[in-house]
Amino acid sequence: MLNIKEIYDKLSTIDALTYEKGEVDMAKMLYYEYLKLDYFKEHPENVRLIATDEDEFVRFNQLAIVEKGESKDAVIVINTMDEPQVGRKFSNVDAKVLKATLASSIAICDELSKTINDGIVIFINVCDRYGEQKGIESVVKYLSKLKEDGINFKAAITTHGFLTKGEEAIFFGAQAIIKPAIFIAGKTVRTTLYHEGLDPAYMLSTFTRDLTLNSVLMDNYQNEVSEPIYVNRSLVPGGTEVQSSSWGYTSFLTSSVKKELGDYIELLKEIVLNSYKKAIDELNIKYSNYCLKRNIEFTALDVTPKVYTWDEYLNELVTVRGNSIISAMNNEIEEKIKRQPDLPLEEHRLRLVKSMYDKYKLADEPIIIIYYEDAPVQRVDITGNNELERDLMLAFTSAINKIKPTISRRFFFPDLSYHSYLNASDDLRDIKHSLKFIPCVQKHEIEKINFAEELSIPTVNVGGITKAIDGKFVFDEEYHFNTLPSILIEGIGRLF
Repeated sequence: MLNIKEIYDKLSTIDALTYEKGEVDMAKMLYYEYLKLDYFKEHPENVRLIATDEDEFVRFNQLAIVEKGESKDAVIVINTMDEPQVGRKFSNVDAKVLKATLASSIAICDELSKTINDGIVIFINVCDRYGEQKGIESVVKYLSKLKEDGINFKAAITTHGFLTKGEEAIFFGAQAIIKPAIFIAGKTVRTTLYHEGLDPAYMLSTFTRDLTLNSVLMDNYQNEVSEPIYVNRSLVPGGTEVQSSSWGYTSFLTSSVKKELGDYIELLKEIVLNSYKKAIDELNIKYSNYCLKRNIEFTALDVTPKVYTWDEYLNELVTVRGNSIISAMNNEIEEKIKRQPDLPLEEHRLRLVKSMYDKYKLADEPIIIIYYEDAPVQRVDITGNNELERDLMLAFTSAINKIKPTISRRFFFPDLSYHSYLNASDDLRDIKHSLKFIPCVQKHEIEKINFAEELSIPTVNVGGITKAIDGKFVFDEEYHFNTLPSILIEGIGRLF
């Protein structure tokens, strides 16, 4: 096998930060490293740089294709090529893991080009994982075209890294990644007339406290447990020394391994309503003590906001105001996206929700709107439901048993992954049903689901590992330079 450490050292000279020059430099370096392999000296046309579909950037995915014999059966290996700024969610060790998987794939490609006699292996190094996902969006279009041309995809292997306390594991499929958001419009609160208003900041802080790590929202399936819900972003603008803001917003990030997305948002709505009632009881106690000290009359808060999911709110507006507001809403967000294309879609959606409330409010009363601020990343369930899934599971279970039996075989990769772009094994009715909870679904969000349904490629993550040991992040050279490539070579070989 090629010396993976030497290749890794070369790749480590580049900081492939998303949206920066290093991202393109990494694609070019990988292009030339693949061209050095014996197979590609004879087939240089099979090493490619493919530009993403962007107007404002010139970036590339890098491909290397091994084709042997007459078979149209193909296996895909997908690596992440870019990296975010090192920070709380991405360490220097994570950057090493990413480059180690890229280096390993070159050696794996070289070995498979010598051992596979009949079949196709496609190595794809993808840009923009930590941006707007333009890289993988271009990849699925490319794979869709290959499928139209008669390529039969047997499996896709991703090499996403994950954090562990020492465990080594592979993952069949992936969890659903969900980003629910809560918008609340209250009534401006003045300190001496507290009972006449509703403070959004206090309400959102109570919702956050009651939702964070709430086990009711977690689920389990195939011995896997979904990730807990936690705050992603909060915003409560305005307010002064003597009065509160009039509105606020909090978004969350979580996952699911079993719950339907429609059921999830209804459960969230129920928890928010109960949390609101608890907050009012707390405020009444605090406000009564305040009134006692100020020697003013106590009047209990008796404010009950309407709590809607986004589709319920929109349906009520249409019933009262007419269908014309739908076209007005669509025109508004399209125009704003054109004017500010770099603004994240979740920010556009928050501004739209607030704009709709300001323009079309039905009464001067508090309101809570619960919605998904991004299209949910659907769950991918690879549990042996068809022949391709069973072949994939058997191939990599056998590979683990041969190379290192202590490696765990698990389901549902627990972080954002490319699996949902390649497979829609989850209930498509549920996925499409969930779109109604998203303000102004965009064309590319629908296309993603359609491509996943069309491709339906069984997926497994056999990737890098950042080990947290004694409070430190550790890069395991033995695993990344020997164990990982050996498992991938053995597993892929068994698929042909």
